[in-house]
Amino acid sequence: MKSEKLIHALSDIDDQFILSAAPGVRPKPAKAQARSLRLRWCAAAACLAVVVTIVGLAGPWRQGTAGEAEPAQPADLVSKPDTTGQEPESAAGNPETEQIGNAENGENGLVWPVLEVPGSQTQQSESLCMRRLWAEMTFPQRYATLAWNGAYATRDTELPAAQIAQKLGTAEAFGTDENQELHKITADVFAVRGLSSTAVVAVRDAGSGAYYAYINPEYRPETLGQFIEDLNLRAYLKTGKVYYNYQKKDGSFATVEFTGLSTEQVWETLLSDSAAACIEENDLYGQFSVSIDYPLLGYHNMCLAITEQHQLWTNLLDTAKVFELGAQKSALFTDYVLRNCTGHELRYTDTDTPVAE
Repeated sequence: MKSEKLIHALSDIDDQFILSAAPGVRPKPAKAQARSLRLRWCAAAACLAVVVTIVGLAGPWRQGTAGEAEPAQPADLVSKPDTTGQEPESAAGNPETEQIGNAENGENGLVWPVLEVPGSQTQQSESLCMRRLWAEMTFPQRYATLAWNGAYATRDTELPAAQIAQKLGTAEAFGTDENQELHKITADVFAVRGLSSTAVVAVRDAGSGAYYAYINPEYRPETLGQFIEDLNLRAYLKTGKVYYNYQKKDGSFATVEFTGLSTEQVWETLLSDSAAACIEENDLYGQFSVSIDYPLLGYHNMCLAITEQHQLWTNLLDTAKVFELGAQKSALFTDYVLRNCTGHELRYTDTDTPVAE
């Protein structure tokens, strides 16, 4: 299905079916339409079982138009040799005389070995589209929304008892069954050890005694440092592969997957400026995206991405948080990835086994 038709189809999916596919997503008021559409896309795409993880990680493509500058090539992001003692700046390297990572220089610019990825690895089970019966649901699946300081949303993730701190109070949790009947329950709300209750709380299921995570989708820190502290990212954030989207000289598009990223490099460049301000959503088109996990809250394959405007954004807690990064730190990170990580251009096939050329 072409992207235009798919997006049109997604717009007609009932909110409750989206909620069952991705707990925590709820309709937004008109002023948040853009953000809501992005969440709807993520949840409904999971429901339709056509999610391609790499596309979600690397961010949307930007199609060039007449009169625009030529798209940046990989070599444009490689620093020149530092002969002045200053930090490297983003500038064209010399791929004819210098080896850039495991890339080779060709007519199409820098190119990486091809890794064929089975199409089956990019799809999720069609069972996600089936809404469970109320009797089959767990506590957080039944009660997807918590009326706490606005509305917190379920993560459908159980928290270890050791993570539970003091009781904060009680609140009403509610959800709908397969007949669209509304159900409500009053539940005890607790702080999660090491995390800010402005972002995350725990709710206890009185029946089983288990604790479940509920997050605040509208949580907005003032700075990157506050975000790191409120979620205790030093303790819980896991980094993975890097994905790079770019347009080749011949006009075709490519996604390169890089392995071997140093977690400390992420902290030293992308997450080092604790004073970086959290800003309003702007243009989130980007090239480089780090796959991140936050297992405590059940987040996997989320992103920490660099935009074309040298901003840093992540979709942790279900909505975009955007921070000022700056050209220098952006250049340091991209240069590190291109030079030090092992890249493969991804191509999707119908075979069952990944094959690298």
